[in-house]
Amino acid sequence: MIPVPSLVGGISSGLSVTGESEASCGVPGFVAYYATRAGALTSVTVCETQAGTQESTRRASDWVKQNLTGASIAAPQITEGETFVQF
Repeated sequence: MIPVPSLVGGISSGLSVTGESEASCGVPGFVAYYATRAGALTSVTVCETQAGTQESTRRASDWVKQNLTGASIAAPQITEGETFVQF
């Protein structure tokens, strides 16, 4: 399952997400975390199960609330789906 939260707002390009990525890595079944900037910041978390992606999303939300208190960030748009191509 892959949740794709799109965070739009006042996030600087020099932001370190070390704490958030460490929290996500502790999720059972965690596979990978990616962040891209193509206009808006978009992140992708890959876990072996839907429960893992939901827990990762919860932890990421907690991290944002604790570390980006002054930032203007819209609520994430989350998309989940099964992986059908991998190479």
